[in-house]
Amino acid sequence: MEVLRARLLGAFDVIGVPAPELGSRKARTLLKVLLVARGERVPFDRLCDVLWGDQPPANPMEQLQVLVSRLRTVLGRDRVERVDGGYRIVYDWLDVDELEQLTLDAAARMAAQNIASARAAAAAALRLVRGSPLAGDDGEWADRERLRIARLVTRARVIAAEGALAAGDASEAAALGQSALDDEPYDEVALRIVMRAHVAAQRPAAALTAYALTREMLVESLGVDPCPETEALHTAVLLGTVEPPEGSAADESSLVGRDEELAALSAQMRLVAGGPSRLVQLSGEPGIGKSALVAAWARQVAELGTTVLVGRCHPLGRNLPLQPLFDALAHHLRQCGDDSALRILGPQHDQLTPFVSSNARHRSPVAATNASTLVGASAVQSTQLFAALAAAIERTGDRQGAALVLDDAHDADDATLAWLQYALGHTQGLLMVTTHRPPVRTDLQATATIELGPIDRTA
Repeated sequence: MEVLRARLLGAFDVIGVPAPELGSRKARTLLKVLLVARGERVPFDRLCDVLWGDQPPANPMEQLQVLVSRLRTVLGRDRVERVDGGYRIVYDWLDVDELEQLTLDAAARMAAQNIASARAAAAAALRLVRGSPLAGDDGEWADRERLRIARLVTRARVIAAEGALAAGDASEAAALGQSALDDEPYDEVALRIVMRAHVAAQRPAAALTAYALTREMLVESLGVDPCPETEALHTAVLLGTVEPPEGSAADESSLVGRDEELAALSAQMRLVAGGPSRLVQLSGEPGIGKSALVAAWARQVAELGTTVLVGRCHPLGRNLPLQPLFDALAHHLRQCGDDSALRILGPQHDQLTPFVSSNARHRSPVAATNASTLVGASAVQSTQLFAALAAAIERTGDRQGAALVLDDAHDADDATLAWLQYALGHTQGLLMVTTHRPPVRTDLQATATIELGPIDRTA
């Protein structure tokens, strides 16, 4: 064949060659072993050991030559060369090579602070991964290659997460960093990116949870504490002194093609002025720009004098009832000063302070326990906490209306979703906007739904 292109990152595939034409399972294994060697010679005895192990045929060399002959018939005689007591494959493209090169390119571009191109290279690398490499193949040769590929994928995810954080896309950075951390639970570089992303997304509780989980694994499995850099970041999260990445603020001018959606959200905001609260669901595929859209809209209405609270959900926070709402209120209280904070908390000051204290060291473990107890206790106690939180958030608008944006609501805990429904019927002048992945949530009785499609590049 003129061009030999193969893929190992998922189901094994020689592009342009139907799988049955490659022959038996052993013929496909032989081809994979040669491809894993990247064009280097694989000795005869090594090939025979992989193919037959400790149960070789009567004449393994003869059988090996038969398999090679079949591959040459399909791929071309010059594609499998006999060299110095072994065979080598001559190929034109391999997805694992591409993964490695793109990851190296992404790392170099990130080091040069070319954030956009680094993200593009890392994203291209990750798109190559279609599934588990060498699935169903056993043996040391396959295990070693899977480990090598896993390290490349983790590296690409870390770079992609680092780029997303630098570009101001905190939610994407947290998701990519967590994927890297899932791949390699002891990777403290990935952990620090996850923690910084959660803080940037106003999810300090999720940052502390990620730290606690990794620290527990390090201590129990390796008998070591996190490194000083990670411990310093943990302390900064507790004290609320984590600085955002330089240049991480989203550029509103880069949001094009979303005028219709921005106008729709603003129209909903006008409808709640002096009237019943409303709930808008903003639905769209991952990476389509939901977070960027609500961030741009929040800036617009804030500049017009509307109070905007922003909370974000995360899978790690599902065991912390109402935490996205407490985080949103706590962040607003820190920005508005002591007198305004006292007015907003009002009669519910003592009830809410444990959950929205500016000192995260005191707030996270105690408040999480208290919230779990109250929400999981009687209906009366749950309703009392819901009512206190609703009253405080309603007062942030100072009778002029307020907006509450809840990003990544597909990861919201049940109590947060229940509170949204409660607030819809028990508050005035509050526009609640949730973003989430499809499908549209049927457990929320939204007053409006906006489905976000691809950007119109002609706009």
